[in-house]
Amino acid sequence: MKAYRVLYQGEFFPYVLSEDIVFANTRKRARSKFMADKSVFWGNQFCIDEEGMKFTRCKELDNCEKLSLMKIYEKLIYDIPDSSKYTMIGDRTFSNGNSTKEEFEKAWIKEYGSEETNNE
Repeated sequence: MKAYRVLYQGEFFPYVLSEDIVFANTRKRARSKFMADKSVFWGNQFCIDEEGMKFTRCKELDNCEKLSLMKIYEKLIYDIPDSSKYTMIGDRTFSNGNSTKEEFEKAWIKEYGSEETNNE
């Protein structure tokens, strides 16, 4: 399936856009899946402006809907050119410039116990 990046106004960070990923065959279907809370990071639970949402293609994640949550995070951080994505695991920040995939995977499994599969 095609991957879509969703930018939306979230309740926890009202002054910057929040981001999510949804897998669907069309942009219209991506919107309906996001609204039905079937996105990777469950962003619809925190979306406060449904009219202001933007959906753009994220080709780097096409056909990745069956990957674990850990592997999706890993691709977002390490495999997308010029990515500024990062995530916190415990008290450590992981980004493309300060860590490797191996360090990320080891920390993730230590913190969460498994790769935690994406429940699509």
